[in-house]
Amino acid sequence: MKDYIGEDFLLESQTAKTLYHKHAKNLPIIDFASHLDLRDIVENKKYRNLAEAWLKKEPSRARLLRSGGVDERYITGTAPGREKFRRYAEVLPKAVGHPLQLWSNLELRRWFGCDEPLSPKTEEAIWNRAGEILEAPDMTTQGMLKKAGVEVLMVREDAASDLSWYSRLPGSEQCPTKLFPAMDLDMAFQIDDPDWDNYMMYTLGNAEDVEIALMSDVRNALKKAMDLFATHGCTTVMLHLKYPFYTGAKEYELDDIVGRVINGKGAPKQHESEAYRTALLLFAAKECKRRGWVLQLTYDVMEGGRTSGADVLHMLFSTLEAMEWLPRCIVTSRNPADDNLFCRVAGTYHFSGNLGTIQPGLRDMATPEGMLVQLYNISARSVIGVLPGFSQRAWTFMEYSRQEIFRRVLCRFIGRQAEEGAYPMDEEMLGKMVEDICYNNALEFFGIEKLK
Repeated sequence: MKDYIGEDFLLESQTAKTLYHKHAKNLPIIDFASHLDLRDIVENKKYRNLAEAWLKKEPSRARLLRSGGVDERYITGTAPGREKFRRYAEVLPKAVGHPLQLWSNLELRRWFGCDEPLSPKTEEAIWNRAGEILEAPDMTTQGMLKKAGVEVLMVREDAASDLSWYSRLPGSEQCPTKLFPAMDLDMAFQIDDPDWDNYMMYTLGNAEDVEIALMSDVRNALKKAMDLFATHGCTTVMLHLKYPFYTGAKEYELDDIVGRVINGKGAPKQHESEAYRTALLLFAAKECKRRGWVLQLTYDVMEGGRTSGADVLHMLFSTLEAMEWLPRCIVTSRNPADDNLFCRVAGTYHFSGNLGTIQPGLRDMATPEGMLVQLYNISARSVIGVLPGFSQRAWTFMEYSRQEIFRRVLCRFIGRQAEEGAYPMDEEMLGKMVEDICYNNALEFFGIEKLK
């Protein structure tokens, strides 16, 4: 029996241990889809306690507490932070098998040296110990990024965001982490959202000085926003979609949809909403291709529209390929059952000289077993050695300990292939593959070396 979160936990063979400790453990981290607040980083914010540093902004912890029957007052409500932490300590030990059970205790151990797992018996000691350590001068947002080894951070920003904070970034000596915006188009896509018209007219339109009335105005406003993002080193556009869709439409039909909705003359029907989103998705892909950016697409499920998810993805990427608009993409599904489909799609489309044009994304909310299954699926249907790694999608600065879980599982997977005789026992070759997946591939895929 292995020690709980011991030196070699999740590493089942000597090869896996060698790969992790020699080739993966100390590599820098690249987070290309972060939810952190740039202002907190620029102002070098300090946190007073674990409730502020750990619980306040992390939605997966809130979902776990709700599943555990905790009253909302102790989740997002007005209860004191100390009481919210106590409720979390009551629920977490019951969540065996949930990713947060391991992640939370790993974070507490790595950041605060807490060897005992969080529980009602240990929560007071952990709260007090963490509070003392958080008082240290270097336990600021910039200091925590440095301690975690985060080399590059791409911060998710709405297309209309004020990017002036990127002009106030700290010097490299104070904060060695390179900070870039990642353009989030979610709000611009939500034409069936009741606030879409106000967002387009007064938020995006005013930010880009564009009066939006037609589809061409939408494209023009977003193109101007992309130009601004580019000046701050942006190399990626992100979209979170409920399901795959592809509905073609003429330009005059798109103008009618945009004009009607933006003037408050009725909500769009499903096919109209999908037509608008399809046009915007094609535009985003074209711009990413032109600028050398990466398009990151995350789907909730593969079914939900009027056509099967597989057919829709092939329609989308075939169209982009035919028009020479296909950019580098990372396509992720939150549903593990979709892994095989995404891997097949990833292997179908490619443009010459590129490191895996379409990459299957690794889910951020997965158990070690779930990560291992996904790696098996990817390796069976794609080229795992060109994966651009694991995006943390961090909501808090302490979450970067989770990168360790992925790296251990990756070394376990690759080590198992060699140990079972299914891959050559060549440490140089195996180690290079681990280093590429954990770090080098992301540098190349996102063009980060040019920015650095």
